[in-house]
Order: sequence, then C-alpha cells, then structure tokens
Amino acid sequence: MASQGEEIYHAIDFQHFCVSIYKQTIKIFEEDGRTDDVENLRTEWEGEYKRLEALVGKHIKSPTFSRDLQVTCRGRQLFGTEKGYIGIGDITLEIGDLVCVLIGGKTPFILRPVVGGKYRFIGECYVHGIMFGESLEEGLKREKVFTLI
Repeated sequence: MASQGEEIYHAIDFQHFCVSIYKQTIKIFEEDGRTDDVENLRTEWEGEYKRLEALVGKHIKSPTFSRDLQVTCRGRQLFGTEKGYIGIGDITLEIGDLVCVLIGGKTPFILRPVVGGKYRFIGECYVHGIMFGESLEEGLKREKVFTLI
C-alpha cells in the first residue's frame, strides 16, 4: 500500500485500525485521481465505516495491538480483486495475480500466471468474504488444474 498513514501503525484497537485503513485508502484513491473508485468504496463501505467508527475505543484496548499488528502485516500489503473483495497478501503481489481457493487448502492462495499456461505460487492470503467457504456458496466455484513452477 502506498504512503501509509502513521495512524495505521498506532491503532488502539481493531476498529480503529479498520477506520484508519478506510480513510487512508480514500486518500490514496483521491491523490491518484481514481474518483470512480472513491465513489464505489464510499457507497459499499460507508455503513460499515460509520459502525466501526462508533466502536473505536469502546472495546478493551490491547497494549500490544499496534506491535502485534505490525508484526503480522510485515511483508504484506492490502489488495482488491476485480469482484470487489479486499484482502491482504504478500508484498510482492502484482496486478494480474490470481486469488485461488485450492482444494484442501485452509486459506486462499495467490498464484501468478507465467509463460506457457503455468503459474508461480506466491503465498497464502486473507480475503474478506471468502475465508469460510463463502466463495463456494456464492457460485464462484470453478475447478481448474494449475501447473506450478
């Protein structure tokens, strides 16, 4: 994620972290002139943003939340999919990488297409909305065999 705000690294709880990420994403989109993306984000997430903002500081604050968050997120970046899902994955992610739910996997994975119809394994990821089998229930299931190099 480009130009991350300091507020993200000093979140007092998970709600504060989410609110900070939302604000920072809007700011980045605005700076990049992505007005359609700003409007879509606001339309889809405004209700959740207001709910989270109202909860900031109302939960037990972890004295180690910020440090634990930094350790967990080190070497990772936020990403969005063409279908509008938001996730976090390896810092080396590139446009065109695929989010895949591999049979037997406990998390979604990122694969990168390379020459000859083969794929490079990039790593695991978290994608909000497909972590508990929702993608299979929503008809996103499509079986494909991947040849990894």
